[in-house]
Amino acid sequence: MNIIYAVITGSHAYGTATETSDLDIRGVFLPTERQLLGFEPVQSVSRTEPHDVTYYPLRQFAEMALSANPNILELLFVEREHILRMDPLGEELRKAREAFLSRRIYRSYRGFAHTVRKRLEGKKPPSALRNSLIETHGYDTKEAAHLIRVLRTGLEAVKTGHFRTFRPEGERDELLAIRAGKVPLEKVLLLADALEKELDEALSRSPLPEEPDAERVENLIIRLHRRAVFPGAATA
Repeated sequence: MNIIYAVITGSHAYGTATETSDLDIRGVFLPTERQLLGFEPVQSVSRTEPHDVTYYPLRQFAEMALSANPNILELLFVEREHILRMDPLGEELRKAREAFLSRRIYRSYRGFAHTVRKRLEGKKPPSALRNSLIETHGYDTKEAAHLIRVLRTGLEAVKTGHFRTFRPEGERDELLAIRAGKVPLEKVLLLADALEKELDEALSRSPLPEEPDAERVENLIIRLHRRAVFPGAATA
């Protein structure tokens, strides 16, 4: 598999990892010639041992990043120290990361937070993997921290036009306190209310473009695919 870009994501990338945090690795690969030009299908590749690892084919990754999928867009904006692999093609992809940013972040992050919140409020079934957290703290503290992290990250992007993963010290302390069950669920939900309101108000003044630069991204995908199949061909 021709992996061009691989990074550490999740709590490690946001600066909120604990001793029990899993190591999440995500990346992008270029399909083979048969997958691009023939009948061989291409799809993401995942494994869970020894770490939670997923690699996405370039086109699928780009489509999800253009839609501002919170679990995908962040891959392009991790700190350098969290990049595990980046060849020249992966570097081209990362250099084009600003082309993926748009006000779609508002819709995607707001919607993602809404889904997480419903699980916290019991309106959707919680993750069975987190029963121990619910038994200990009365609610899924990991999910609650994720809710606030998503809202703060999305709000910052909408307000400033810039995206970052690693959170400021004050935010990290807040998220770790929630994760440890030191913040009652009621306070978490009140904070979420305030952040959602601020996010709504920030949208009309956002410096982000209405839509991402899909043409630039498409040209990049074509160029990288061409170089994968025809390494010696011109790439203009």
